[in-house]
Amino acid sequence: MLSSTSLSYAATISVESDCKGQTIKCFGTSDEIAEYIEDFVGKEDLNKTIIEKESGYYAEGTDGDIIMPKDGNDYVSIQSDAYDINMELPNEVRRTTEYLSENGTAIYGSKDKNVSIAVQALYDEQDGIIFDAVRTMITIDYSNASKEYSFKYDLPKGCELITSEEYYGVENAEPGWIYIVDNNNSYIDLETGKEVADIIAVIEPAWAKDANGNNINTSYRVKGNTLIQIVQFNERSAFPIVADPTTYAKPRNYKIETVFSESFKFNNATLGLPGLGASTVSNVLSKKAKEKATSLIVAKLGSKVIPVVSWIMWGLSAYCTYQSYKEYTYTKVTLVCDKWAIYKHQGGRWEQGIGYKSNLTFAGSN
Repeated sequence: MLSSTSLSYAATISVESDCKGQTIKCFGTSDEIAEYIEDFVGKEDLNKTIIEKESGYYAEGTDGDIIMPKDGNDYVSIQSDAYDINMELPNEVRRTTEYLSENGTAIYGSKDKNVSIAVQALYDEQDGIIFDAVRTMITIDYSNASKEYSFKYDLPKGCELITSEEYYGVENAEPGWIYIVDNNNSYIDLETGKEVADIIAVIEPAWAKDANGNNINTSYRVKGNTLIQIVQFNERSAFPIVADPTTYAKPRNYKIETVFSESFKFNNATLGLPGLGASTVSNVLSKKAKEKATSLIVAKLGSKVIPVVSWIMWGLSAYCTYQSYKEYTYTKVTLVCDKWAIYKHQGGRWEQGIGYKSNLTFAGSN
């Protein structure tokens, strides 16, 4: 696992008589909530390198900063050179200010005191690689609290939340994980030969426990870029209940080498596109034209290009279809293919694999 959250809890909890007759521990202040949370999940993986700024509390991570806001209306953020991942806190605590414990736990309490949200910056190490993460814990104090908590993500263009089953397929996925993927940054997986979107962050499977350490049924629902955690407690549950979505940023991919950089010039007549004076109606490349273009590329570069041929054909088809009415005689394709070390998320952990990234440019000429 990336980081299996280590849970510790007391065998018994203190029960106070003024807590509506429920089996609960009542909290009087935010520091009591913070202390309870820190004892519950442990403090070993907390990032305590925190700097206070006007806009929030900044925890210095490996590739960027984790920001915990001073106001519940602002974003919790993982900011790096590559991506900014921003998350809104649930509505229950949106109009509250924070309390920051000496261990770096930020507490946002609801006005009706039924629910509070704790936010922690984390670091985890696996095989010498440090991972940055944000742990967000929902503390539910009474049975009349909401059972659903929404975390809306503000993501870079082209990025979205999807389930691991959507990404890998039901048969191959590790269930329960949520992925944040960048659809504008894809690669061809060398192991499968398939084009896949890059995973930029993962959200651990949902968990929830009551005050006695018993599991509470909980699950996620994804609605657009909003993650909703459903916690199925009831009036017989031992309160407080702690539930947790934790978001991990991925390790940074890196380029290994440029495999090839080549140009090809195709006669549009060979591709079945209209020539001078032809109709302005767009043409779609035929199967025969794609096979001819593929054979020319493979003949020049060899079988090493086969994993990226599908990209070439998609780009070539789109370009020629769009440009056919411009009456060019030739289409020039320039292809650069790089080999990358890609971090993939499989079996509940990050694994380094190999992927190809391709850059295509097209130009028409007579």
